[in-house]
Amino acid sequence: MISKKVSLRILLAGVVLIMSLPGQLIAKVGYFGHLPMVQATGTNVSTLGIRGDGQTDVSTKIQQALASHKSLYFPKGTYVIGKSVELPAGTTLTGSVGAVFLTAASFGDEGMFTATNKTNITLNKISCQNQIASKPVYALLLNGACSNIAIKQVSVQKCGILHSRPGNANYQQLAAGQQQGSSAITVSGCKGTGSAGMMGIYLEYASNWNISNTTLSGYHHGVEWWGGDSNPQRDGALNNPRLVQHGRITNVSVRNVTEGGIWGSMGEDITISQCRIANCGDVGIDFEGCFNSRATGNTVSNCKNGALATFHYNKAIVFSGNIVSQSNAAYPLARIYNAAQTANNRDITFTGNTFTAITGVGIINQNGPAQTITFSNNKLSNVVLNLAFNNNQIVQIERNTFTLTRSAAAYNFIIKAGSTNNNGKVTIAHNTINNQLTSNAGVNGIYVTQFDYNSTPVNQISNNTFTGLSKPYKVEWNGQNSGVISKTYINSAQKLSPQAIEKAGKANSSSEIYINGIKQ
Repeated sequence: MISKKVSLRILLAGVVLIMSLPGQLIAKVGYFGHLPMVQATGTNVSTLGIRGDGQTDVSTKIQQALASHKSLYFPKGTYVIGKSVELPAGTTLTGSVGAVFLTAASFGDEGMFTATNKTNITLNKISCQNQIASKPVYALLLNGACSNIAIKQVSVQKCGILHSRPGNANYQQLAAGQQQGSSAITVSGCKGTGSAGMMGIYLEYASNWNISNTTLSGYHHGVEWWGGDSNPQRDGALNNPRLVQHGRITNVSVRNVTEGGIWGSMGEDITISQCRIANCGDVGIDFEGCFNSRATGNTVSNCKNGALATFHYNKAIVFSGNIVSQSNAAYPLARIYNAAQTANNRDITFTGNTFTAITGVGIINQNGPAQTITFSNNKLSNVVLNLAFNNNQIVQIERNTFTLTRSAAAYNFIIKAGSTNNNGKVTIAHNTINNQLTSNAGVNGIYVTQFDYNSTPVNQISNNTFTGLSKPYKVEWNGQNSGVISKTYINSAQKLSPQAIEKAGKANSSSEIYINGIKQ
């Protein structure tokens, strides 16, 4: 049994131990048995002669301190940074409430803190402010191949949070393995307010990264990844590697950006989930030349060139369970872009999303073809769908619900699809179209259009339900070769006469139409 005197001596020894560490911040005092347990968060910079007086440039002193102290703690104060501080491997910087890093008026670098080919860097609970509005500055700039980077609870103003870049290496060098980008990057619990000339978070050629629980506003782009130029005339050919890989963006809010909300070029295995994007001068969520990537469970609104979008050649892109709205009916709720006009853009899927036009009637459409488009189980309120673009191949529109309470006269259709080639096929099945406005009665519910000169396009239209429409179908055929025909099969449980199908087109060959298996 320990006597009371011995216990008192142990307790006093613990107090003396704590008081003997003036350069350490005591972040947590717990108990192991009856003895205090001390966890330090870093050397208090005030013991090293570094003062946050808001006037003195302390960047050189911080650099000197890092030569002998891996972990630094910054108490309340304003620490002026006149030049970028290079972080050695294993560095941890921790701030307190009221500790602010402020760029000097003469600051000319891109990162307040920089790491070049370093590992195990942590920024924790620090705040950065950039007072040079025209200068893109980031709290942390990664050069070359850094790894195990953690940015936690960092707050920035007129400043980006992170830029990761592979030094001066270009796409060809990286694809050949001559240089690598950074990896194992985590950004969590951060908040950033920027200006039009900078990105909130910019990841070039990075892999295995995670951004979560972060709020960004006022930037040029909110979150951007870059693994090459997705233009097929540059790096974006389908057989070229995508050099940003395995990224996760979760519970991130992006608002009021001049261009893209969350987007990137030449990524593979990118997941965007549970994010909120609003008021973008360009796109909301956008995959450009990406493979095997998805956006699920996000809320996206008021993005000029598409709340959901793809550009150039993609493979296996899925938009699922998103809630999308546009206040301006001229802004597409979703759009497929492909300036190359070839079907090398592959496998684009929209499933289980909710699309709403706040005013007027909005649209989901294409500005370029795709090999396979699947549009299924979506709910659309005052939104029409146009998936007819030259050189499409397979278009599948199934089990969607369309509701109209406003005039759709500007489009004169609710579903339009076609313009396929290479024995293309359009499937429109099990959709529900509910028109609640009398003036829309003459709008075509389903409008298929084809003009393939060299092969037989097929339209398979089955078991769709219409309410409030007098013209449920329009079939257009514009093929110009006499030996080529189109075939349209309409199966309907609703009573349907040949007069219910509007025929159009200027073909030089016949078009075959079948109603419930009977040729018309």
